[in-house]
Order: sequence, then C-alpha cells, then structure tokens
Amino acid sequence: MNESVLPVKRTQNVDVLLLSLLCVITNRANKERRYMVPQRLYKFQKLNGQTLRNLKNAQIYFNTPASFNDPFDCSALDLEAMLTDDKVVEIFRRWLKDKNIHIDFEINSIKDVPQMYIDRIHQAFEKMFGERQDRVINRSGCTCFSEDKENILLWSHYADGHKGVCLEFDTSSPMFSKVRPVDYAIDFPLIDPMKMMFGKEDEIIEESIKPLFTKYESWCYEKEWRLFHEEPNKE
Repeated sequence: MNESVLPVKRTQNVDVLLLSLLCVITNRANKERRYMVPQRLYKFQKLNGQTLRNLKNAQIYFNTPASFNDPFDCSALDLEAMLTDDKVVEIFRRWLKDKNIHIDFEINSIKDVPQMYIDRIHQAFEKMFGERQDRVINRSGCTCFSEDKENILLWSHYADGHKGVCLEFDTSSPMFSKVRPVDYAIDFPLIDPMKMMFGKEDEIIEESIKPLFTKYESWCYEKEWRLFHEEPNKE
C-alpha cells in the first residue's frame, strides 16, 4: 500500500514556533557547553586590504559594540522593568542593614519605603549600570565568530555576498580562553539590581556583560561566539 504525505501549509505562526524551538535548542546547547569551546571557530570577512593585512600580521580586529546594527544587540535594556518594587524593597532593606540603621517600623512593601529613598535607589542603579554599560559598549572591543562555516546566510551577510572569505581559528590558542557563546531570546536580558549594587566584583561583571552575549532569537542560526578586548577599534 502506498503512503502519501499530506502537504502542510506553512504559516507565520509555524515559522515563529520553529524558530523559537531552534533557539531553545541552541541556548540549551550553549549552557551545556558553556566552558566547552569548539575546537574550531570561523570568522566571515570581506576580502579587502584590512583582511589581508590582518592575515599577514596574524591579527584580529576588535570593533566597538556600539556600532552593531541590531538595536537589540548589547544595549537595548529596560531598567525600569528590572528595578521592580520588590527589588527596591530588597535593596532598601540591604542598605539599612549595611549601614546598621534601625527603624521602628517594618519594610513589607514599596509603600513602606520613603519616596526620597526610592528615587535615590533608582538614580544609583541607573548611574552604576550606565557607567558599566558605557565601559563595555563604547570603550571595549568585540570580535565575533561562528561554529558554522557552511551557513549560506553567514556567507551572504558577512562575507561580502559570497565574495569574501571564511577564516578558521584553532581555539586552543590562549586568545580564546575568554570566548563565550551568544544566547538568543525574545526578551531583553534581565539584570539583577541586587547583584549590581551589592554583589562581588565578579557578580557585577557577570550582570554587566549579559547584554553583550544576548541577541534576538532571529539570529540564532549564526551560532555565534564573542571575544572582548579592553579597547575598541584595535587589531
């Protein structure tokens, strides 16, 4: 008996579902291999004078993240959404404890926090996070790689419409000791205000760089890894 396959009409919802599933799989793989860097990573580039010069000198160019063309990438964050009323209450309690200040009433909700301190907490968080973001987005450099050397979209987008080159890198080089995979999501990454304001330095750094390793889910086919440098626009 012959079996027939019924044609399935693809809809936008089906495409979104498939894309979301792919991103879930990609992110899960990223978490499982967080410290398992692939043996080879690939970089797509135009074949021009700068590329040839970098090859000759065994150099890689680090661009500033502020120049990335995706507005979601690295910098699109809603600080007000992160600093919820519950977080303000938590921060105020911690501040009272650290300052050894005793008050004669309980802090159970945002209504118990004086407006003056609510305003100060918002200002302090925005200032601290803004300074960190300026440091990593405007005053640091980033270079990007992919696990996939054959993806046709990567050749089209980053290799001058298939006229460029794909460079292969051996990740056993010490340079790749700090390379990290990108996570893909629908929503912006959430920063923990408590860790930003009261955490240890490594916790503050980890929160600060979340936006640097998060891209919108439509980009998940890139299977991207990123490496940062203290200075932008450097080779």
